[in-house]
Amino acid sequence: MRPLRHLRHLPHPSNHLRRQLTTLPLTATFPPNCNACTCQPTPATSSPIDHETPLRHSAPAYTHHLLIPSKVPPQKWGSKIESTFADTPGPAIPGIGAHVAGLKAAFRGRPNEVGLITAVCPPVNQNEVWALPAGRRFSGIETAQKWAEGKEEVETGALQKGNRIPDSVDAVVLVCVHGTRDARCGEMGPPLIQQFEDVLAAKEVPKEKVVVAGCSHLSGHKWAGNVVVYRRHEQGTETENDFWGVWYGRITPKEVEAIVMETVENGRVLDAGLLRGVVAAEVEVGGWTGGKGPAKRGSSREILRAEI
Repeated sequence: MRPLRHLRHLPHPSNHLRRQLTTLPLTATFPPNCNACTCQPTPATSSPIDHETPLRHSAPAYTHHLLIPSKVPPQKWGSKIESTFADTPGPAIPGIGAHVAGLKAAFRGRPNEVGLITAVCPPVNQNEVWALPAGRRFSGIETAQKWAEGKEEVETGALQKGNRIPDSVDAVVLVCVHGTRDARCGEMGPPLIQQFEDVLAAKEVPKEKVVVAGCSHLSGHKWAGNVVVYRRHEQGTETENDFWGVWYGRITPKEVEAIVMETVENGRVLDAGLLRGVVAAEVEVGGWTGGKGPAKRGSSREILRAEI
């Protein structure tokens, strides 16, 4: 897969782009932490977490994030998911390693589209491959590969006949747990998943409404824990994608309830120095200061969105 270009400082988007991208509200302060539950302890990591490098614009730019189901636990993943699925018995989809390589090759042939491919465990829905932020689902990786290759039978068939992620799914929360790639994500990820599950359970949110899963390499292991939240667009939004996404870094269990309250429930993006970027949307971040103190608005204006 060709290198992913990162988010940049961009001029104010044109009217054409504005029709395609939703501008998300920004919250620069975090609400009180852990009102609904007891926080999981923040684990010590075998290597230091980078708390110095600014996170803004560090998320990779891509058009499609494919979630490949894995019954292989993250502790047994290889550094690259192709080798994991090819060599480890018991994957969710047999022979998946070659198809993952095929998906990457397919995206190399589509200059205006970039694919980010990660394994998810537990699988979000049995053997289905989910594509976000588009909000599509495929019955198997073979179908997903045909779609990525632009095969006619997929583009006019399965993709166009309502093969969407069910409307009952409001959000998908992904936490990097790829400890065999970098120990820090393997150490930070599981407590974060447990914290998300605890907070959502305390709020009596059904698991099928907000899907929480561990995933493989997302980039930026030095900023563990890394969390991506995909949230469904508000009804009536004119966009080619059913979801938008926001990337957070350096997340600990103490920030989880705020992410659930602000991003998952209310569709607002949190900054406070933890925002890496947004996908299929934009957010005005100019003038906001980092940290968790009161927000201060400056005269500068900066639009944060992905550029391919």
